[in-house]
Amino acid sequence: MPAAGWGSSADSKEAKTLVPQRVKDVKDWRKQFRRRPSRHDVTTLVELGHQVEDLWTMALRRLTVAEQQTSRDIALWGRDEAPSHRQVVTREQVEQSLADPDGAYQRLRLVMDAWCALWFWPLTTRVAPPSWAEWIDACTML
Repeated sequence: MPAAGWGSSADSKEAKTLVPQRVKDVKDWRKQFRRRPSRHDVTTLVELGHQVEDLWTMALRRLTVAEQQTSRDIALWGRDEAPSHRQVVTREQVEQSLADPDGAYQRLRLVMDAWCALWFWPLTTRVAPPSWAEWIDACTML
């Protein structure tokens, strides 16, 4: 969901004096996200929410497995050493798995990074921030 703070760079006093037209453009852009979403958009957002939950479940499962595979037993004095039947995986293998751009973890991270970037949209660039439809489409594609 959009955040009320998106485009907060337009609230800067300095920006208003340096790039007044860009400040106006970003404020106008921000207004479109404060409107009530249509029924279709609500349905799409609910579906996206379910997909995000599924991706979080997969990412959590992968992180849990990674933790189990990389943990090591430490011998303690006075405690019997139990034989370990776990498969040992290196940190590099875990990092490589988590770095997969098509994996759940990286897909979620990309959407979260994009969401955060919209808070501080640069006022000095000619690139316009995404429209409501573009934002939903981007999230759906990821």
